[in-house]
Amino acid sequence: MQSNTIRSRTASLTFLVGISTLLAMSDGAAAEQLTLAGDVTNPGIYTISELQSLPSTTENVTIGGVTSSYTGVSLWTFLGDGPGPNPPGVIMGTGKNPSLRNYIVATGSNGSQSLVSLGEINPSFGNPPQGSLDLIAYKQNGSLLSSPQFIVPQDTSGARSVTNLASLNVLSVPQAPTGPGGLSTEFTVSVPGNAPVYVNLATLKSFPSVTETVMYMSGGTPVTDTFTGVPIWNLLSQYGATQNAILTRYLTATGSDGYNVLFSLAEFDPNLGAPTYPNEAIVAYADTNGDLTSSGFARLVIPGDNFGGRFVSNLVSLDVVTVPEPTSALLLISGLAAIALLTWSQNRSRARAA
Repeated sequence: MQSNTIRSRTASLTFLVGISTLLAMSDGAAAEQLTLAGDVTNPGIYTISELQSLPSTTENVTIGGVTSSYTGVSLWTFLGDGPGPNPPGVIMGTGKNPSLRNYIVATGSNGSQSLVSLGEINPSFGNPPQGSLDLIAYKQNGSLLSSPQFIVPQDTSGARSVTNLASLNVLSVPQAPTGPGGLSTEFTVSVPGNAPVYVNLATLKSFPSVTETVMYMSGGTPVTDTFTGVPIWNLLSQYGATQNAILTRYLTATGSDGYNVLFSLAEFDPNLGAPTYPNEAIVAYADTNGDLTSSGFARLVIPGDNFGGRFVSNLVSLDVVTVPEPTSALLLISGLAAIALLTWSQNRSRARAA
């Protein structure tokens, strides 16, 4: 009986989510409540009042040259802030650092979307500075907003932020198959609409490079190293990955042993607030001791990563993926499917009662 009740409630929630989102998207109406769905332990609908009951933070954010004070819940807190490197509210896969394969898609009532990787907001890896936390805002300059807003403080253009925030969907990519490991000698770059391109050491060295010093913890020991390599944004630009759909694309980097990490493409875009030299992400091919050896010929290096979890050694692939945009048809189908499931569950319960 309890399981039937849970199914009924789930079906009802899915139906309401599908229909309410469909109606909101039809005219871009203000989203008075926020739906949390996907790979989470606490899915549901959150009103402005319910958001106000959660731990809050206030940040001064400049968007389009205008600085405002926003109050709300940090995205990390909303997903279940707790001790350790993984938020307890997110359902993760298996393997090493599974949270680094999760991402969040924020959708506005008009269908606009912005993708954030869980790794970039994770205090253990992305290490966002205090005062620059991604925020689900419900107040602006002390006044209550009519609908939640998703704020990405680092992006002063405002492109990654979402007004009239209607939903947050937490998703993930699977762990890559375990590879043989060993030293890599080339990696592929795959971009939607293009054939995969193979990049070797000579190709990598043919692009303009930078040299950066990074610090991180490895096995509990502080490490400081200086790497030379190609800024990843520039490298991806060479192969057409940065021409469109930046806000809804993610990048997965995979090593020869199968270790893979997901990044939002937008977090590398200098026009959207990504760190620039001397702190930009690079595909390194040399360190202070010369060409990389134990890390293969190429290693992804992410300055600011406290524990080096988003460093990918022995790089064998960089894959860019575009998240499909929401469509009215898909939402309608979801709503109709939910109605069918709800009706079936209710009829089954009545039959058992009889």
